[in-house]
Amino acid sequence: TFLKEYQGMSFPESIEFLADRASIPLPVTDQPSADRSQQDKLKKLYKINQDAALYFHKNFLSLATTHPARAYATKRGLSEEIVHSFMIGYSLVDWDGLIRYLRAQGHSIELIEELGLCKKRQDASGHFDLFRDRLMFPILSTNGHVVGFGGRTLADQMPKYLNSSESLVFSKGRILYGLGETSKYLKGDDFVFIVEGYMDFLALYSKGIKNVVAVLGTALTPDHGHLLKRFTKNTALLFDGDSAGQKASARSLPILLSEGLYPKAITLPSGMDPDDFINSQPDGAQRLKVLAKEATDMFLQFFDEKKRSFGSEPSAKVRVLDEVGPILKSMKDLRLRDLYISEIAKRFAVDRNWVLQTATGEAVSRERAAPNSVPKNPNPPRKMTSSGPI
Repeated sequence: TFLKEYQGMSFPESIEFLADRASIPLPVTDQPSADRSQQDKLKKLYKINQDAALYFHKNFLSLATTHPARAYATKRGLSEEIVHSFMIGYSLVDWDGLIRYLRAQGHSIELIEELGLCKKRQDASGHFDLFRDRLMFPILSTNGHVVGFGGRTLADQMPKYLNSSESLVFSKGRILYGLGETSKYLKGDDFVFIVEGYMDFLALYSKGIKNVVAVLGTALTPDHGHLLKRFTKNTALLFDGDSAGQKASARSLPILLSEGLYPKAITLPSGMDPDDFINSQPDGAQRLKVLAKEATDMFLQFFDEKKRSFGSEPSAKVRVLDEVGPILKSMKDLRLRDLYISEIAKRFAVDRNWVLQTATGEAVSRERAAPNSVPKNPNPPRKMTSSGPI
């Protein structure tokens, strides 16, 4: 119960976690052999990732303070406490350093490759490490398993950030960076900041804002929303202040609302990301908390932006409702949807039932559409047939 409440684990996840901690094998007598084989494979994959994380972390700790990886971490404000808490590591320049280490631990090259930690050479002469000369960020699930990695280049490699490939244990659209560490703060504060990427997450966390999670180079997904709902319904998107960041926020709005969350929008100064904002001033963390408290409802902000963009002509109102209609129709919280419809009607100075019909296509009953009209006759005339009244 503690793990379910504190870490947001499901019942099966909490049982597996505790059994693993206590080295107690779970009953498998009723499991089909295929299921047992799958479980065994999962354990091997988790162990490979765990060993890889330790390897990268030890590499980083052994670096001289003048090494580019150490210098970059210091420049970005990653303290020793943060480095240890999040097992930040470094992948060597060597072509096969990780492969040799993992093979020495008894892991098969096939499973190492399946996790995307290495690739086959084009001439089929062997394999090479996928992550080389990068600052490494292990990605953990809510039950503490290392499921993947993100690597930030220290040279001119492209892409700048490289994530593990999709695998049996890792899917970018279903994992949020840092959630395993911050879930207790999300529950305690009943609020979460959603940022893009590792460094924005670590910047906020290191400044004391610990109710934060990060998406991993992908748009927010319904699975992300469903995961967050375990801990809190109150969210604030904190994406970059440029146009790309704002577009990403707009794409996230229907996802959050369809999952029954209550999103707010925090607009940062143009050209600034959360890392820049919080580190550009001594009281950056406090200012961010104030912005969160004063943040506008994200749906209403989206509506106002469309309203300004399209103008005030009658046809513009229809165009705005065409934009917000799909969002309203996807909402599961009908109470909130009803309030949004009333607010739109107020801002447009039109009848709310017209908004409801135009935006969602839902028919409005005659009584609801015209509450002051003469009520229907409770005793309508009886129909007649050749044999008399019915």
